[in-house]
Amino acid sequence: KAREKARAISCASNAKQILLAAALYGDENESYWVGMAQDAVTTYSPYTMYVTRGKYISKEVFFCPSHDLVNYNTGYAYGVIRPDMNYAASAFFTKVDLWGDFTLRDVNCGGTRHDNAYFIVNACKMPSSVPYCGDSISLSNTTRSRWTFNIGHTEGNEYSASAHHSGRSNVGFFDGHVQSCGKSELSAAGYTRCSFDGSNIVSAF
Repeated sequence: KAREKARAISCASNAKQILLAAALYGDENESYWVGMAQDAVTTYSPYTMYVTRGKYISKEVFFCPSHDLVNYNTGYAYGVIRPDMNYAASAFFTKVDLWGDFTLRDVNCGGTRHDNAYFIVNACKMPSSVPYCGDSISLSNTTRSRWTFNIGHTEGNEYSASAHHSGRSNVGFFDGHVQSCGKSELSAAGYTRCSFDGSNIVSAF
């Protein structure tokens, strides 16, 4: 238990660094934070924009230390929340009066897929209450994860929030703080479902 507690603390530190990378990216890109970036017909993940292209942080920061990794192409990764997936039912749409209209979706960059999503941080009314990134899990292969996920639903083999730190999930918020969240805190942050045991069983709440 003591070892896992130390890993959870290290995980929270990683999430904090992802928030810092997003802020650095925003400083250089008109206060936009990446949800899923698109350049011409190529789609880039937040990992690509913050690690590979931007070089704001190292790749190791994007992986949760609570899981053994064969290499840094597999294992649990931190996901950045996408507001464009299942948009009409998402928290970013249903809470727009409370949170502010600060998402930018489906920007036409010459591509045909709607995989483009940004956050306009300056337009967020409640940055201390709105989640940006957190622990996530692949439902089709629980030894893997992805760079983005949705807090309100899953699509087939898609990706979910994960509370694998003894039933808690580390969540990074737009104001820069990271919180260890159980079910009640996740619900308050707009989540409607989550995997609580590292399995592909997702509980709605």
